[in-house]
Amino acid sequence: MRFFLALIVPLFQASVVSAADWPGPRIVEVFPLLDEDDADGGWKPAPFAFEADVHWYEGVLSIGLGDYLTGAVWKGGPPSRMNYEIELEARRGFGSDFFLGLTVPVGDAHCTWICGGWGGRVVGISDIDGLSADRNETSTRMDFKGDRWYRFKIRVLEERIQCWIDAKRVVDVNIKGKRISMRPGRIEQSIPLGISTYDTEGKYRNIEWRNLATPETAGPTVPAPVAMPRLDRLADEGTFFTRAYACAGARPAGSPCPAERARSAKAQANLRTPKGLPGCSETSAPLLRLP
Repeated sequence: MRFFLALIVPLFQASVVSAADWPGPRIVEVFPLLDEDDADGGWKPAPFAFEADVHWYEGVLSIGLGDYLTGAVWKGGPPSRMNYEIELEARRGFGSDFFLGLTVPVGDAHCTWICGGWGGRVVGISDIDGLSADRNETSTRMDFKGDRWYRFKIRVLEERIQCWIDAKRVVDVNIKGKRISMRPGRIEQSIPLGISTYDTEGKYRNIEWRNLATPETAGPTVPAPVAMPRLDRLADEGTFFTRAYACAGARPAGSPCPAERARSAKAQANLRTPKGLPGCSETSAPLLRLP
């Protein structure tokens, strides 16, 4: 019987969700950033770009080589300036430098998420405390293949900027007390919301802006998951029953839940679970019957 217990406990523990795996802030509004009703998809050439370098066709925004730095800016204003995320797919064409320079607002400031810069591999935020993406704490290296779609997501919160590439988090920086700014130069003309490339062709699709719940609108805090389940043996032909208790009332750390104290020998013998006990809630998993 101990052998069976050794098998069951690790399996049940593996199913317990940790707080680190929970989703991010709640999405409250969604805005597509490719306007099907606009001849240019809602984008226009940036002041430093040639008209012919930016075009939109069948849901894909394309940016050509241009005069080294080129790009497009969103025709409308950003839906918000804090507590939001942008997700899009991007593909590098001909060229060897950054194919995604996503300029976004951070409160009253702006910054650019560079992907594939400084020769094709640098990923990071420009600028933080006056340091560009190749020199600050967000700098990392990644190889990008040509003519392959990658999925990018940037999340801007009150005190943090986070970025993902193909669901892998590549940037997670605390910006409290730090100076966020644009890298000096023509790219500053891509504010408040723009996409730029450097000596590289880029294509973009499925661009979406999502406003996130602020601390004031996030609603009640969701309780943390139970860290360690109980495993109770019930006296009936090798039947085992897993139960996780969460006590709502305050009690000293390590003291037993009232539900445990209330359980009687009769309840165990009848394979019953105590219900309706004051100050406690109980979640029961399905029965696991052993052969």
